[in-house]
Amino acid sequence: MVAQATETPPPPGNPRWPLWLKLTLLGSLCLNMVLIGLLAGFALRGPMQRNAAIPPAADTLRLVVSAMPADARGALRRTIRRDLPDMRRARGGDPRDALVTVLTADPFDPAAMAALFDGQRARAESATAALHGALATRIAELSPEERAAMAERIANAPRRGPGGRDGKKD
Repeated sequence: MVAQATETPPPPGNPRWPLWLKLTLLGSLCLNMVLIGLLAGFALRGPMQRNAAIPPAADTLRLVVSAMPADARGALRRTIRRDLPDMRRARGGDPRDALVTVLTADPFDPAAMAALFDGQRARAESATAALHGALATRIAELSPEERAAMAERIANAPRRGPGGRDGKKD
């Protein structure tokens, strides 16, 4: 008779995996889930527009300023820097202090909140009007050729909005 080697069977239950392997697999799973989520979000929503939070008026203002000749932009920048301290003084103190006061008043006064917002809006409109005035003054100093070149740069700038990434409909 041939003697058979006796093998001991493995112990019942799952073999233990080392902790480093468990953590590596968990990290890999998390990274894959994040990647899948990003890809799914991109596929469902499309690419994020650059500066999507900027209101259209500010975006238009940026377009006009960027179309100006470099020396006119520099002069506009110097004008704004010169007038900025006056604009800051007109703005008043930190608006958070007034906001906290209105929010913590008991009873809450909706009229006081509306007045606070009205004051902020008036200061923002005043600053915008000053900026528009400085911009119009600088544009008025341009030659007709410079203004025509500026208009051409604006007309050829990429468009944004509904209808595609650049807003142009096919």
